[in-house]
Amino acid sequence: PAARVPPLLKLGGLLASMPQARARIAGYADPRGSDAYNDELSLRRAQAVAAVLMSAGVPGERILIEAHGKTESTSAAGDLDAYALERHVTVRVELQGSGQVARRD
Repeated sequence: PAARVPPLLKLGGLLASMPQARARIAGYADPRGSDAYNDELSLRRAQAVAAVLMSAGVPGERILIEAHGKTESTSAAGDLDAYALERHVTVRVELQGSGQVARRD
């Protein structure tokens, strides 16, 4: 959603100023739909976040994209409220060579 763009732009500016940092972006989907559909959907979600970070100056080679589809779904079948929480993207900031990681869901 558009409300998420300003914080992502801020994160992108910070990452752009830290050459030792990279972003690992993971997209997820709820369990409805086929595996192929959910894999593609979670990939598009992660790519959308990556595009915002790159528009803020983060080089593409410092962005890793993962698509998890519905593989990590834990919702009970038919629980629409829980499904909504499974449609998300996480961004992990990794400082290369340090072993340190920061995560934002």
